[in-house]
Amino acid sequence: GQFCAANPQKWIVEGLLETNSVNMLAAEPKAGKSTLLRTLAYKVATGGHFMGRACQPGPVVYYNFEERPYKTHKFFAENPGTPGDNGVVRALPVHYVFKMPPGDFYGPLALEHMAWCHKALGGVALFIIDMATNFMPIKDTNDYAGVSDYFEALRRFLNHAGKDSCVILSLHMHKPGKEERGTSDPNRTLGSVAFNGRPDTQLIYDVHGPDRDRYLASFQRDGEDLPRTKVYRTPTWVIEPCAPEHQNVEVPM
Repeated sequence: GQFCAANPQKWIVEGLLETNSVNMLAAEPKAGKSTLLRTLAYKVATGGHFMGRACQPGPVVYYNFEERPYKTHKFFAENPGTPGDNGVVRALPVHYVFKMPPGDFYGPLALEHMAWCHKALGGVALFIIDMATNFMPIKDTNDYAGVSDYFEALRRFLNHAGKDSCVILSLHMHKPGKEERGTSDPNRTLGSVAFNGRPDTQLIYDVHGPDRDRYLASFQRDGEDLPRTKVYRTPTWVIEPCAPEHQNVEVPM
């Protein structure tokens, strides 16, 4: 009881992404996971709402070795910041790493860079790693022990140098079979089953239907799971949940 009182549960995204947690987003190739992650970065950086849930504002470090930089620049040019006191627009504390530094950036070196960012920025709310395979010091993502060790290394980082941050990694999942269509099945994640068992929150982002509608669901250790929810893109490409009355109707993407 005393331990719980001294260590209250804290969230970066209320009820979805907890501090000191390692989380994962799984999506099909070309489903728009980087757009989703940019939106998450934007919402945390500005203290907005992600999927209707309040975000604790703070710096975001986004390792993105797959997206073309111009897309990110375009996104934040269209979403430049939030009004602060006296109408002053607050700049977005989103720090992007687009290229790997020379040499081997896997494993310990990557964690050292994360620790440096955490110290240099006076704390980081959210680390985004897109994709997980760019950081993992293993060659085979089906290696259960290797994947498990990687998650444990991230947890040790969060318990020490990266305290009060949270990490989310992205990974691909295979296209749905006939029985998997229209479902948010975490077993579609490519690689070891450790990718399903190790994350604190697993987000599944899938595409379904002739109009390629997007759906997001969560499977969590703590908090209530997010039921499979249809999402849409606003004119500035920020992803939001559809209103209940629009859950089963066509929504412009």
